[in-house]
Amino acid sequence: MPKKRPRTLCAPYRVIAFSAMSGGREKYLSSYFGGVEWQYQFMQLGPQMQKLLHSIRKETHHDAQTFKEVFCEITGTEVGITKWFDQHVPITGVLAEKFSQLIDRANRGNIRSANKVRSMYSHRFGGEEVDSRIPLRNTVYQTKAEKIELMKSISRIKFTRDVYRRILLETKSMDIHELDIDGRCGLWTWDTNESSHLGNAMGKLLMELRTEI
Repeated sequence: MPKKRPRTLCAPYRVIAFSAMSGGREKYLSSYFGGVEWQYQFMQLGPQMQKLLHSIRKETHHDAQTFKEVFCEITGTEVGITKWFDQHVPITGVLAEKFSQLIDRANRGNIRSANKVRSMYSHRFGGEEVDSRIPLRNTVYQTKAEKIELMKSISRIKFTRDVYRRILLETKSMDIHELDIDGRCGLWTWDTNESSHLGNAMGKLLMELRTEI
């Protein structure tokens, strides 16, 4: 199981490196908090999957037991579930990402994932079947630039809330790097193994928003 990553200040460059698992307040900059990840994933789904994700969000809102059950339903395992709690409160935003990953596998033709999506949908909507003619994902937000702009617009709303705006402003002029919880670098996270530090779209986005507020 990955260990929690503490708040990191990298002298002399004054860098804050964080993740949703960090020990400091900076963890709340993560898209897993403030409803950002839910909305980000929701906007990229087709109408039936939006309906399903909305249902999942309603039933898991601050309910620890239901969160655990739905986490296992989506992922098929309890492995790693305990790390997704912040002071005993479930970090429900991770469910949106896990659900999106399930949809991607179903879209790629994974029969097991497709069957799971159908089962989840039917269970929640009185036996209603998924209409295979309707895409699981929409055709918008396909490029990296479009995804980043979507995340930025949603995050901008999050940081109008005082509790989150204060945390972002506390970073002052420091560089912000988001670390991947599982140690892998992607579009959003900082690649600590590369001198060019590819990725880190989330950190760059947060620094841009910081200049706006």
